[in-house]
Amino acid sequence: MADTRHVSAYGSIERHRRDQDRLRQARRRKLLLAAVPMAPAVAFGFWLLPPLGFVIAFVCCLVLFFLAIDGGSSVPAHELIGASGEQAVLNELGKLSDDHVVFNRLMLPDDTLPGGRRELDFVVVGPSGVDIIEVKNSPGRIHVAPDKRQWPVLQRAGCGSRPVWRTLPNPLLQIRPQIAALETWLMRHSLAVPVQGVVCFSRPGAVVDNAEAAELPVITLDQVNATMTTKAATMIDPEQRRRIVAELASLKRPAGRRRPVSAAA
Repeated sequence: MADTRHVSAYGSIERHRRDQDRLRQARRRKLLLAAVPMAPAVAFGFWLLPPLGFVIAFVCCLVLFFLAIDGGSSVPAHELIGASGEQAVLNELGKLSDDHVVFNRLMLPDDTLPGGRRELDFVVVGPSGVDIIEVKNSPGRIHVAPDKRQWPVLQRAGCGSRPVWRTLPNPLLQIRPQIAALETWLMRHSLAVPVQGVVCFSRPGAVVDNAEAAELPVITLDQVNATMTTKAATMIDPEQRRRIVAELASLKRPAGRRRPVSAAA
């Protein structure tokens, strides 16, 4: 199993689960409170007049149906979708061998951005090198167009519906500067290591067409492990790997506790 000690929990997923638990408990209470007076009311209706009993039973069933409908979540839908996609990729990365170290939601210093930091979905450090994984949870059939700003996506809105063409921003335009930023940051820490990138569409059922046209792997969830274990190796030695992991781990600590490893370590 891969080393996931540096993985942060997805708070939005945990909040959503707590919301769902709270709603289930509240729903059970409401159903119980409603069912208690309904049972004798239905029985009385049938005793008084059978057709009246059927009407009362029908109304009670409608009330119970609407009481059983789940409420919403405090987590915005887009945030939950993104976190769910990353969690699915994390589950796959966790199956890698124990000489792989996984980081998620890494805030990398980057002077080229107004905020001074760039978020990386995943960084994996293993025997074959350092990889950034950019996760997209878009559904449908995605057509890879490396030189276009938008990629066409064929989606279906529902069962039996007509396919609809949509677009999504080219993720290669997002991961290329991520690779450059991480290589620059490692260089500043005396670690001249090439960084590789992977774009993963994590939604179940997603299909990627024309992936071979991209200079980086563009894959689906079921290809994560095979991609990480069969890609071209940059061959970093164990000492380099240890230093890279230590430097990246410093980014996961609170600001006051960061202690970058020196080049002589």
